[in-house]
Amino acid sequence: IPDGLTNAEGGVYERLIKIVAQRRKQGREAEMTPHIFTITDLAKDYDDLTAMLCLKELKRLGVVTLEGFVANLMPADDRALFGRGALDSLGLPNVPIGIGTRGSEKQHEMHDYEFDGSETFMAPRSKLRQLPQGQDLLKTLFEKADKENRKLTYLGISSLMDIAHFAEKPENRELLKKGLANVVLQGGYRMVDGKLIADPDAANNGFDIKSAQKFHDFIYENKIPSAVWTKVATFATAIPTTVFEFMEDTHHPLGPYLRKVQIGQDSSFYLKACSDTPFAPHMTQPWYLKNRSAWFSSGREPDEPYPTVEELIPFFINIIAYDALAAIGAAGEDVVKEFKFVKPFTTRPDAEHPLHKIIGVPP
Repeated sequence: IPDGLTNAEGGVYERLIKIVAQRRKQGREAEMTPHIFTITDLAKDYDDLTAMLCLKELKRLGVVTLEGFVANLMPADDRALFGRGALDSLGLPNVPIGIGTRGSEKQHEMHDYEFDGSETFMAPRSKLRQLPQGQDLLKTLFEKADKENRKLTYLGISSLMDIAHFAEKPENRELLKKGLANVVLQGGYRMVDGKLIADPDAANNGFDIKSAQKFHDFIYENKIPSAVWTKVATFATAIPTTVFEFMEDTHHPLGPYLRKVQIGQDSSFYLKACSDTPFAPHMTQPWYLKNRSAWFSSGREPDEPYPTVEELIPFFINIIAYDALAAIGAAGEDVVKEFKFVKPFTTRPDAEHPLHKIIGVPP
């Protein structure tokens, strides 16, 4: 357990350590420890790297085993180099990362903040030749799992193009059928007329909705258990920005990067809310100030002029870590139950399914 934690923070570690001990006591450690491979669009938002940090710590404690990562979404090679450098900086040089697909049928809008500040840890381009292609890495991981007679957990926190393409080849499809223990997604789906339907409004599905639906069909037809962690769940578990401020003060290269990109990402969101074309009609400047900042709660008068983005930076209050929440959800059912992440449905029994669970449902 790290030094300098509060009692509550230390208690989280104690409970995780207890879970690992319980698995060993039951003689089911190998069975219950998820072997996770992750497909991610690192650097697109701060939550992908935050998810990697969560997975790293869960691995250190023995809660999960990290089999590998695939970085997709153009520029996928840069995202893979970003991930290689991040893994190396976290002491995980033996965890492989591959170069994924373009991730989207549409042109991805790159933001200035995505790679800004990553030069302190990002792997040099000279290492690009050493990185496997994502499809090759997936095959290697599943063939290895098959030889070792175990299964993998797929953590999907980006476009589903890669996993859908992998499943197109008959031999890979068989590997997936045999080797997938379960699927944990950040996104959204629903059961409609006895079919698992990918929510096109969920960003990770929207990158390539055809691939998303193909993979949803695959897991439904082959009775592979899944859980989807939605944006509703994420908004219900917002993290204070003090977490990134603390990480910045550690001077580990990932800390200053995350704090910098968080400011850039939130600033971009605020400017969009101030424009004539917000992300959604209701996401206006007043909405942002009320729901995503502490501006109004800091004693401002109703008729006081709204702040510029520079004036608002000290009032950004929450980290919305979609992918980190899904990563924690991939740690195992015993972890989810221990921390009571999920409440039983009371208003939406139609969203329940014995194999496919929706975490975060609006009333």
